[in-house]
Amino acid sequence: MHCTPEQVFREFADPLFTQRIGFGAGSEVEVLYQDARFVSFRTTVARPGGAAVILEPERIQAPESLTVVTLRRGLAAFRYNIIVDCFTPHESGTRLTHVDEFESVTDAAVSDAALHRSRETTRLFMDTIRTYYDRASTAESKS
Repeated sequence: MHCTPEQVFREFADPLFTQRIGFGAGSEVEVLYQDARFVSFRTTVARPGGAAVILEPERIQAPESLTVVTLRRGLAAFRYNIIVDCFTPHESGTRLTHVDEFESVTDAAVSDAALHRSRETTRLFMDTIRTYYDRASTAESKS
């Protein structure tokens, strides 16, 4: 990404970041609690033809290490999901390292389908982030 790790960290740490970059269309985010290092929020995701999914993730933000750790619980196919995002300097600007850890439920068919959806969602999210920062970089260079 063609910007500094500090810039990406500041933007990424905002619970509304996914909406701002155009990911999660149809979702609503409500911040339940926030201070300099911790944020708890509720995300409601509309599902076509089905009931909305409500997530209440909690995040610990460590600006000194440019790291965001997100904990999600209560997911249908996973007992928990921990996501670690680290932003480090790279020759082209910033490298994002994304680690996704989870424990799945015991039903293998449900777990396999959920894992496939999770991988696809992560891939789309990373592509959306890359596109967002590439556009921002192109706009800056034209100014």
